[in-house]
Amino acid sequence: MHGTDTSHWMYEGKVGKGRPADLAYFVGYRIAQAYYDKAPDKKLAIETILNFEDADQLVRDSGYAERFKKP
Repeated sequence: MHGTDTSHWMYEGKVGKGRPADLAYFVGYRIAQAYYDKAPDKKLAIETILNFEDADQLVRDSGYAERFKKP
């Protein structure tokens, strides 16, 4: 998310080796989905997802990363 090398994350089509191609698209979708599902105001959630300026804050607000924390 903070790097500039997207060669193993985006625009790979069907050539990804060892993981799904275009993984960043999938992860981005899941973060957006988590944010939307958690938001009480769905219209505002869509506006926020489309116009966010702070990706770290959007990820935190989505709660997506919480599912990967060890209990």
